[in-house]
Amino acid sequence: MKQSDVTVIDNFLTKSYHEFIHRALTGPNFTWFFQDNISDVDNKSITLGNCGFNHWVLNGGSQDSHLELLLTPLFCQVKDHLGKVEIFRARIDMTVFNASNHKHTPHVDCSGPHATAIYYVNDSDGETIIYDEKSTGKTFNYDKMKVKETIQPKANRIVIFDGSLYHTGHSPSKHSNRILINSNYAYL
Repeated sequence: MKQSDVTVIDNFLTKSYHEFIHRALTGPNFTWFFQDNISDVDNKSITLGNCGFNHWVLNGGSQDSHLELLLTPLFCQVKDHLGKVEIFRARIDMTVFNASNHKHTPHVDCSGPHATAIYYVNDSDGETIIYDEKSTGKTFNYDKMKVKETIQPKANRIVIFDGSLYHTGHSPSKHSNRILINSNYAYL
């Protein structure tokens, strides 16, 4: 995969494996953690509508071994698609109904060269937007960014792209929630 590519793949996992993940993440025993700003959990600026829930699977040295075991086949399939990469970060995100279809803050997940994968767990609205602009460490006007791709959430769909591209999502306005698995891969 070229770093500039954006790849969208439907029916990424087998039907039964996707359904297993869906049941695990939407069941009554799954633990969600509230975030004031779901697009940038390190950012302390709080904007009404940017909130959501997440659950870290891998983050540097910390991990949720139960979820890592559940999701390892998904991560391996992404690695097979990308080539020589190693996963270093993964989390599950959920945004909830917002009548205004709130657009979250454009961001990159982390610094340095990497690939990002967004796997949609459920059918929902609340599209993902990937911009042409790449993170350079400089501040610029988000309103002037050019849209590269707009991806509609669809259960068992994945989008894989250059992790240095700014991207964001919308909260759903026609569904109760939008659940995705976001993972990041370092190039070897």
